[in-house]
Amino acid sequence: MTEPHHQPTPEEPTRILRVDGGPAGPASPPQPPAAAPEPRRRHWGRRIVAAVVVVLLVAGALLGDAVARTRAETEVADQVATAVGSDPSRIGVSIGGWPFLTVLATDRLDSVDITAPAATVKKDQQSATFTDVTIHALGLRNVRDIDATVMDSADATARITWKELSRLSGSTITSAGGSRVQLVRSVKVLGASVSLKISAAPSIRTEDRRIVFSKPQADVDGISVPSTLLEPAVASISDRIDLPDLGNLKYQSLRADSRGLVVSLSGDAVAMKDLIGG
Repeated sequence: MTEPHHQPTPEEPTRILRVDGGPAGPASPPQPPAAAPEPRRRHWGRRIVAAVVVVLLVAGALLGDAVARTRAETEVADQVATAVGSDPSRIGVSIGGWPFLTVLATDRLDSVDITAPAATVKKDQQSATFTDVTIHALGLRNVRDIDATVMDSADATARITWKELSRLSGSTITSAGGSRVQLVRSVKVLGASVSLKISAAPSIRTEDRRIVFSKPQADVDGISVPSTLLEPAVASISDRIDLPDLGNLKYQSLRADSRGLVVSLSGDAVAMKDLIGG
């Protein structure tokens, strides 16, 4: 008679049959499911937030720096305009270097570019009006007070119009074409006073800031007038053209164009008050 199949009681562990013929052992208890890894997008989210914060901080710094720079440029334009008798809206000022706010601690600027359509400079009883003025200055110190500001170096160009040159000289001076000028002057020829249109090459005598005219040429009825007769006439004109002293900003050269004489200037340790005739 076949023995009945043994059924495990609830107290007995369930056994499984090993395939290698060994004794049956207890079944492994069910393992809890592994925890799912944190989605990578959370890490990217944190990085994006951090990047946005950095961008906002930089943007705020840039905005604050830009506002301070614009205000300073406006103040400089106002002071220059007052000094040279111009409208502040026509004065261009560009401050170089970043960040600008460091000037509050250093009282120094890397560079400044100034443009003005016209500037009248008065110095030591001398006065001259320049047009199309451009100034490029490097290393400005004591910039909080324009009267105490000094530039490590500066370069400038400006034009003296034919009208202004005629006023300074007391004679009519215009373009003769190319690099020469035309002066209208009376000279003595064979005992008679003759009004001549004299062509000459302009230049500047740097040691005394005088505009001089060389190689004068003129003719009467197609006959050339000797230069020995013309030179005293043009010299008397030069003696009257004495340009303002701009301190360490020295006149270097000039050239003629269709609108007047363009002068070039440069210098080291240039005081702003000298530049604007303060």
